[in-house]
Amino acid sequence: MRPWNRVIDPAIDHLAIQGNASDDSKFQMYASEYFSQITELLHKLPCVILLTLKTNNCLRAVNNALVSPLLPNLIMSHYHI
Repeated sequence: MRPWNRVIDPAIDHLAIQGNASDDSKFQMYASEYFSQITELLHKLPCVILLTLKTNNCLRAVNNALVSPLLPNLIMSHYHI
């Protein structure tokens, strides 16, 4: 998990993924440890929330692939109904 100081850092790229093998193994460990709780929570969420999460994930992936200054949250808020 990321330290709280890094999560609240005001820099624009403070949540950029700069993963290494150690981080990957931690994420895999946490995902396998909490898989049932994550799945249960996702089943309880409305479809609109799941779609929002998935869209945000896709926009972040495109942003990282293009290395562009797009702001996924700004795009999402523009088209949010």
